[in-house]
Amino acid sequence: INADVGEIAIKNLSFQYGERKIIDDLSLSIKKGEKIAFVGESGSGKSTIIKLISRQISSKKGEIFYDGIDYYNFTPNENRKKLALISQEATLFPMSIADNIRIGNPDVSNEEIIMALKMSGCEEFIKALPEGIDTVLTEKGNNLSGGQRQRLTIARAIVKNAPIFLLDEPTSALDLETENTICNTFDEVTRDHTVIAVAHRLNTIKNYDRIYVLEHGRIVEQGTHKELLNQQGRYYQMYQDYSREEIE
Repeated sequence: INADVGEIAIKNLSFQYGERKIIDDLSLSIKKGEKIAFVGESGSGKSTIIKLISRQISSKKGEIFYDGIDYYNFTPNENRKKLALISQEATLFPMSIADNIRIGNPDVSNEEIIMALKMSGCEEFIKALPEGIDTVLTEKGNNLSGGQRQRLTIARAIVKNAPIFLLDEPTSALDLETENTICNTFDEVTRDHTVIAVAHRLNTIKNYDRIYVLEHGRIVEQGTHKELLNQQGRYYQMYQDYSREEIE
């Protein structure tokens, strides 16, 4: 595997849970270094696409290619090397903070771990812990808050430094101020990497190369933030609603 590439092509992909079709004949391609986002109502298929790309689930209908090669030709482990996933559900284990970060990259040094923790806004709360980065977490990291857990998974993705970043609402557990800081960190960390994001907070994807609006598993609009606002269609409406919520 050439770990430096991050091109993805999806061809005629469909997926259903039982009778319910979640993804309906989806095709798109993402070049190395592009940043794209999926937006849409709850149940429109956004997170399912991330799960299919990261092979948490699979479909017999349609194909996904990494760098021109069908992703079923890779072992799940080879697949994982290509991807750094940050999702709403922070997966942490009952071991030290440092070891939780190291899962992303076993060869990483303590200095690099500390740097990644700093970039993901963990520095303050880790300083307050009795053993610092050697503090052992309880099952699922339950001795930390949701926002703290999420920031640790962001640090893990930073040290992994995979060619493709999958972001499934990665800032959902954070307040707006922390979110802005983290988004700036993402911009820095993901430069020259491919980014595929699912976003509810639309301010986080304003500068993306392309935004896909999904409805019932189909793309109904696509373009940059500016292009989609000019179309005054579905995305425009979503952005109005989102801005109103933020003001409230």
